[in-house]
Amino acid sequence: MQKITDFLKYKVTNQNASDTDKVAWMFTVEKPELLNKAIKAVFPDPTDQPGNEAVERLREFIKEHLLVFHEADIQLDTEAVDYTTIFVAFFL
Repeated sequence: MQKITDFLKYKVTNQNASDTDKVAWMFTVEKPELLNKAIKAVFPDPTDQPGNEAVERLREFIKEHLLVFHEADIQLDTEAVDYTTIFVAFFL
């Protein structure tokens, strides 16, 4: 498992992965606690329904946490992230 993790880390840090994949990497492997923070930011009220406002809150959350990506040696172009894909994968 460590070899797979190392390989994927190489891909996301050497810009061979899409920016959407980089966000998924951060949420699942590198900084899973970031996903917990994102869930609270995207749905500040547990009764909120998924929608455009929630996707926009996800976009803002990622932009506000760019430093976390840079600290992990992951260069992220926030304009190239497919926020809808990330939203569906992690928030629905």
